[in-house]
Amino acid sequence: AGVRRVMAHMGMLTSGPAPTAAPTLLSAFEWLYTPQAGVFYPHVAVADEVQQGQVVGTIGSLFGEQLAEIAAPVAGRVLFLTTSPPVKANGLLLGIGVA
Repeated sequence: AGVRRVMAHMGMLTSGPAPTAAPTLLSAFEWLYTPQAGVFYPHVAVADEVQQGQVVGTIGSLFGEQLAEIAAPVAGRVLFLTTSPPVKANGLLLGIGVA
């Protein structure tokens, strides 16, 4: 975006880039852990807004049985997801940023 602004200022482009959204200041971070070992099936993606109590994923067995539901303890934005579906007991699943 910075290069496009310079090019617009120099007359090389007729307009600069579209304005960016204002940053969101996060006041807290909540990390979610799995209660038991299994395969993590996320129901959300990075940058999704979630509500408190919303199911954000499930833990399943290798045979497809659902072992646990993972609910968001707070409302906020998903900051990251684990990249490895198999998880150990008490393994990190995702992070939520609270505004």
